[in-house]
Amino acid sequence: MEKQEYNFIHQNPNSGINYYRLKQIDFDGGFEYSKIISVEIKKDNDINIYPNPMNGEINIEFNGP
Repeated sequence: MEKQEYNFIHQNPNSGINYYRLKQIDFDGGFEYSKIISVEIKKDNDINIYPNPMNGEINIEFNGP
């Protein structure tokens, strides 16, 4: 299996918990969803990622004000 990379910038995430997942669409029209992950944005700009540990690889970059 070849490693794939995906990028997404959530410009205005809500305070609290935000949920994300990928939808992979195959050339034949079939599709599959990734596991859902959640990212908690706290008022002091801390970031928590769930679940931990992940089975795959995830990179999240957060730049506070």
